[in-house]
Amino acid sequence: MTRPSCTRSSACCPWPRRPPGHRLSERETLLAGWAGVVARPEAADARFALRLPALAAVAREEPQTLILLAAAAWLLDETELAARTYDAAFASWTSQGPLPDGLGGVAALAYLEQGRWARAQTACAELAAVASSAGLDHAAACAAATEALLCALRGDVAGAHARARYALSLVDPRESRSVLALAHRALGTAATVEGDHETAHQHYRVLSSTTGATPRTTTRTSDPSCRDAFR
Repeated sequence: MTRPSCTRSSACCPWPRRPPGHRLSERETLLAGWAGVVARPEAADARFALRLPALAAVAREEPQTLILLAAAAWLLDETELAARTYDAAFASWTSQGPLPDGLGGVAALAYLEQGRWARAQTACAELAAVASSAGLDHAAACAAATEALLCALRGDVAGAHARARYALSLVDPRESRSVLALAHRALGTAATVEGDHETAHQHYRVLSSTTGATPRTTTRTSDPSCRDAFR
């Protein structure tokens, strides 16, 4: 099962209208396939997923392209490929100069899911630093929510609650479902660690909801899915 899309519709990735008879270049084909994965990973062309390893091998000296391919691999649940591709991208970028800002989000999740928790923690710290300096609340929330899950997996229940609370304070959960889902995943894991399976079930139910945050909410703090998380 693929992950939820990162965008609300394919309209978020507009492409210029091609003249009649125009044939896509290899680069255009790659970008078109990537846009389709990001917009609707559940409907992505299976052939694109099969091509990802070869595309990553060809792009081994192109970190910008590797980042795109790593994100696509993660969205298609190809976690090991995503982590390897991020490794290659970071290694290539480091050899050419300092890493560009803001590459930690999906990379942190890919490393976390592969069991590379220390590397995931580093990616979160890098993303949080960029978010703090640039005033990017959503990026800061993503870093904090991922850190919350790391805390929960390590048995640090108090840390998981603190980081999840901070993440949810930075965004409107109705507009940032990815942060909401990560926070509830962290809180559900923390509850499981404590043996509170009823609370864990309540948090995990949010992940399978088709609507996410309760639609009656009006502010961040009044959202029941946020307020009740810390009772």
